[in-house]
Amino acid sequence: MNNNIEKCKEDFPFRVISETPTGDGFVDCVWEMPVWVVEKLEAEAKKRKITVSDLVPLIMKAALKEKKNEITEKDVKRLWVENDAICVELKDGRIGRELIRDYEPLRKATRKQLENCRVDCNGVWFDDLDEGLELSGFFSPKKLEAIF
Repeated sequence: MNNNIEKCKEDFPFRVISETPTGDGFVDCVWEMPVWVVEKLEAEAKKRKITVSDLVPLIMKAALKEKKNEITEKDVKRLWVENDAICVELKDGRIGRELIRDYEPLRKATRKQLENCRVDCNGVWFDDLDEGLELSGFFSPKKLEAIF
């Protein structure tokens, strides 16, 4: 079976009920989805004035793009704690910071508790605090507050 099809099945969070090869390198799949997902698909398709069949490939592309942009522990070069922030450097050279003051559990923590952190899956985990921060948050646009 085509590797792209297998990859798609890995990335799509619902169970495949049946597969029918179309003869042109593609496979039509029937997916098992919760009712609420079907209702959301139908509502979005109606809003866009397209069919659900036309909407699903758009959602798949968006989901795959989001997954492609996901940051995981394999992307991290190093992790460190500064006086006011937790910092992460990625292997591609980007550096992200999360301010300690923005998270109550981190504000209340001692320096030793903050330094007892590690990268785990897709986040930074503080073992002594039983708290974590998502890696993607380190690289998301930050909302600035006006000071005047």
